[in-house]
Amino acid sequence: QGWAEVTSTGRIGVTETFALHSSGTRGSQASIIGTQSGNNIFVPFDNTQGNTSAVAIANSNASQTLTVSLTFLTDAGVQSAASIVLPPKAHSAFVVPTAYPAVANSRGSIRFTASSPDIAVTDLEFAPAAIGAITSLGAVNPSVVSGSAVRIPQILDGAGWTTGFSIVNADQVPVNFTFQFWDDGGHALAFPILNGTPGVLTGTLN
Repeated sequence: QGWAEVTSTGRIGVTETFALHSSGTRGSQASIIGTQSGNNIFVPFDNTQGNTSAVAIANSNASQTLTVSLTFLTDAGVQSAASIVLPPKAHSAFVVPTAYPAVANSRGSIRFTASSPDIAVTDLEFAPAAIGAITSLGAVNPSVVSGSAVRIPQILDGAGWTTGFSIVNADQVPVNFTFQFWDDGGHALAFPILNGTPGVLTGTLN
């Protein structure tokens, strides 16, 4: 696992699709819209009624280690705090009630803040096993963005998981795009590309 960053010569939109295929089931999937980085991001979580939230966060800064502050606020008004240290280009993913038991069996929001606008965050909601559905709850990013690159804070391959990308040219002229893939430690990741070279995904959209 890791994350991806997409740079381009014009305006693009990127959607990622997670798919989980298990023997004897029809599988589940969810889509996430690529985002720009910020320093003040909110995501919802719901760990009630058998649901489980998972979150992924990436540091898009190439040279600065970031300490990211997490502020949890439940529907009952209970607030708690934590922090994550991310080296340059590093990534972290966690199951919310496992990593932070204080918010198990509750729902609410998590606010992610950092000293520079270089964090990208996404989350997934897993329904009980009997249902097997995966949903993207989405992130709200009201902060100033850095640059024009699109960030995809979580990518997966293996153990039944696959990841797909859809790219749209939102400009009036052809746009060149380049994907870069990073692992948890901020190192270049040779992410598998169907009929292509691992870790290399470039092209032109007319």
